[in-house]
Amino acid sequence: MASSPLPPGDKIEAAFSGAFSKLALLHQQGAQGAVFRATARDGSEVALKIYDANQVEERTRREVAAMRKLTRPTIVRLHSAGGVVIGSANYRYIATPFIVGDSLNDRIARGALSVDSAAQITIDITDAIDELWSHRIVHRDVKPANVIVKPDGRAVLIDLGVARHLDQKTLTVAGYTFGTPGYFAPEHLAGRPLSCRADVFSAGIVFQEMIIGQHPTRQRQELLSKGGLRTATVAPGVPMFVSRLIDEMVAKRAFDRPTPARVRDVLRDYLKMKTGD
Repeated sequence: MASSPLPPGDKIEAAFSGAFSKLALLHQQGAQGAVFRATARDGSEVALKIYDANQVEERTRREVAAMRKLTRPTIVRLHSAGGVVIGSANYRYIATPFIVGDSLNDRIARGALSVDSAAQITIDITDAIDELWSHRIVHRDVKPANVIVKPDGRAVLIDLGVARHLDQKTLTVAGYTFGTPGYFAPEHLAGRPLSCRADVFSAGIVFQEMIIGQHPTRQRQELLSKGGLRTATVAPGVPMFVSRLIDEMVAKRAFDRPTPARVRDVLRDYLKMKTGD
């Protein structure tokens, strides 16, 4: 179904009748809608995601329900959600606390990150994946654009818009794959059942991307059909201990990959060892 472009910002703001003001477009999300930075009635700054009028309402409902359960600081939290009439169309919206920081995409565009910085960000990403999995949710779109890095170097995973809720009937049309090419685990692209280890694969690709300064295959998904590239090949000089862990994360078979909790805990121990704590 074709998307319905949102009206101008002033009409959107007027429709909210003071619930949200000072809207500034952050980015478009294609057929999903658009995200604005805004000020809520309570004075807090939020990221206001307004869905395309043709968005499947059940998918939005599931995103809201999932966010109500989440408590860890490594994953996006819910501020409020509901519906609004703009012009003659009904739109759904979700507001989340605005996270001060940079998109990991932007950080990588400025150059490769140190192994230690990349390790800390991966700790936070896999911690978020671990919490999602405790509710049997697979994010399905772990990538730099969906990670915000705060000034203190800690990271927050955002956007559950295409998450797969394993305890509920799938909403995905047969033959269609949600997510972003270049980050799909082999089983994801093949349409096989998913677990948290599919998100671990994506996090491993993101880890490589951070320490290289660019995507390891330039987002060519076909080069990942047998798993990710060897880390020692694309990023020589990375400590062997870390290199081996990343290779496990991007293994072809989901069974061969570590759980998100193990990745998080192993990297925490690595950083403690580095600092002598």
